[in-house]
Amino acid sequence: MRLPEVFISYAWQGESEKIAVEIEKEFGGRGLEIIRDKTFLEYTGRIKAFMEKIGQGQYIILVISDRYLRSENCLFELLQIYKAGNFAKRIFPLFIDDTRIAEAEERLVYVHYWEKRKKNLEAEIKQGDLADLHGIYEDLDLYSDIRQHISRLTAILKDINGLTIELHRQKDYGELYQTIMKRYRRDNGIKQIKILALTASPEDGQGLNYELEQDLLLESFKDFDRHEVFLDMPDPVNSTLQEMAERLNEDRHDILLISAHGGMNDKGEGFLSLEDDGGGEVEVTGQELAAVL
Repeated sequence: MRLPEVFISYAWQGESEKIAVEIEKEFGGRGLEIIRDKTFLEYTGRIKAFMEKIGQGQYIILVISDRYLRSENCLFELLQIYKAGNFAKRIFPLFIDDTRIAEAEERLVYVHYWEKRKKNLEAEIKQGDLADLHGIYEDLDLYSDIRQHISRLTAILKDINGLTIELHRQKDYGELYQTIMKRYRRDNGIKQIKILALTASPEDGQGLNYELEQDLLLESFKDFDRHEVFLDMPDPVNSTLQEMAERLNEDRHDILLISAHGGMNDKGEGFLSLEDDGGGEVEVTGQELAAVL
């Protein structure tokens, strides 16, 4: 399956760049390369052209911080993304702890900041007889553009639940990855098959080797594209009907794969040897299993 182009916009150095590197590493481990300036922009490459390319991207991770919202380069990128349309649908923001945009008074801090920078540059330009200000007026135009849009941009950002950086780190940025891939598949009409694989090994029955069952499953699915087939194998827990129902309700799976012993009961009904709440053996018939599916 062709993979999406995923860009990342962040402020250089400090916590923002550390997070960008972490995301790049975690996504790379999942087979998806992040397009980041310091790894993709060649020596003598044009920074502005690269930032404009980010603006045209369809899947853009934003690492938002106070420093980001005060950076002309970061906000140039953000403006490019915004002006390309479908802004909220193309961005995946993460918010560093120092980002304060929830309240109107907090967002006004950035409005005042860019208003002041614009006026300061205007005042500097007016001093003396300054000739050949190529590039300076372009910066003034950018400051004016940022000042015009900063209130709207921060209002949109504050309305998006980006989760905390700590939560993303605890999940190795897995939720961010899954969200981007889900949107990419939806945008391109690609269906991912999700398989929930559970192993039942009751303590008082003929148990199965959980690790061996996992190894066999991984070997069986090793040649499948991980972006097209997702194998969900929970850590060893009691394989009860309630647990199956909860896991199926947590996320939509296409296939339920149960590794368990089974047989026929006195009524001639087929059953699987699953587990009760205490880890003991319980015989579950096909009709009982169907009731939770």
